Amino acid sequence: MPTHSDELQRNHPPNRIVHVHIPKTAGSALAQAFQRAYGQRLRVYPERFESRFAPVNYAEFDFYTGHIGFTVASKIGGDFITVLRDPVDRFLSTYYFLRQLYESGEERTHKTSLTNRYKLDQFVLIRDEPILQQELLNRMTWQIAHSHRMELRREFIEAGISETDLVSIAHYNLKKFAIVGVQEDMGRLTRAIHRRYGVDLEIGRANVTRSRPHLGEISSRTRDGIEWWVNLDQELYRRWIDMRMSGTDSPQNRTVG
Repeated sequence: MPTHSDELQRNHPPNRIVHVHIPKTAGSALAQAFQRAYGQRLRVYPERFESRFAPVNYAEFDFYTGHIGFTVASKIGGDFITVLRDPVDRFLSTYYFLRQLYESGEERTHKTSLTNRYKLDQFVLIRDEPILQQELLNRMTWQIAHSHRMELRREFIEAGISETDLVSIAHYNLKKFAIVGVQEDMGRLTRAIHRRYGVDLEIGRANVTRSRPHLGEISSRTRDGIEWWVNLDQELYRRWIDMRMSGTDSPQNRTVG
């Protein structure tokens, strides 16, 4: 028979969870799975976007999830969780998802209109749009190192932090996460979550990009264009995967997906 402590475990995680949601890494589906697993008593912070996060009594909430950077996550404190994804694949998914939002009428903004106006091979050559830089230019690395927002990126740039330094900072920060998953292996992620929290997540699909080519279907020229956008993300992703495969990514104080 379940005990009172079992009931509390199901309805509240043992530590505050801060989900650093990198776009197009199954983050919405992961957040929904956590909320289903813990039920209505899980106290979820209501904002998702970093610019709307405000100082609160962080102990009032059990679960934070959103497009926030490491600096904001550190102010909240708790168990950090994130999911990485192959950077070229993530770029493709983002481009076609933004295009899908425009075509459906769900979001008609400057960035979605650009994806609608330009085919992929042309789109990858647009390099002077700040809104696209914030969304796509090494977004994964910036979010894990500090923040994806352009005004906060400038803090690091003006401090003289090089691209090499930026990747190293992001990689160092990843080692502080309780769980780092990889979208290409969600099964391993759910097992890591079960080991740490004792809950079984059923991660479905949310905000799916319905129509997009596979990596092997794009031209080498277009891929080269994408790699300009994600060169630091690729380095960070390679470093993490290499460390994961070598078995040196699992200190005793955390669980890696």
